[in-house]
Amino acid sequence: MSERFFQTIIIQTNAGIPYFEVGASDTQKDSVLIGGFSRALSTVWSNFVQSDEEGFEIIERAEDKICMIAHRTKNSTMLLIGSVRPSSSYQRRIERAHKEIEGLFPEIINLNNQGVYKDLPHDRTMIVFQNYGLHILETE
Repeated sequence: MSERFFQTIIIQTNAGIPYFEVGASDTQKDSVLIGGFSRALSTVWSNFVQSDEEGFEIIERAEDKICMIAHRTKNSTMLLIGSVRPSSSYQRRIERAHKEIEGLFPEIINLNNQGVYKDLPHDRTMIVFQNYGLHILETE
């Protein structure tokens, strides 16, 4: 299984409130800002296309080799920031990992969507990421 290393992975409500985040130790990130940007971008797209807002949104800045991947379901959004745009087969892995996490923790996700914020269990969530080859870039 091919593995991909990301600088940051965030899981948030569809309103943009993060409740799980992990990132490389030297990565400066503002998960609320990133989540809000992702949500705003999704709102802009919805002005141009008829969509149920489920699926992938990918934005990249090629000259800086940075890519933000958002996978949305009706319950949550998983954001991944890395250096390479994922292939369609890798996108399927991201989607399966996201849906598995939603299946493991439906109570937590439902509470978060109701405004009662609770973090996902870190260790179990990381095991799901590892099982699908989603890893955080380790820096020295």
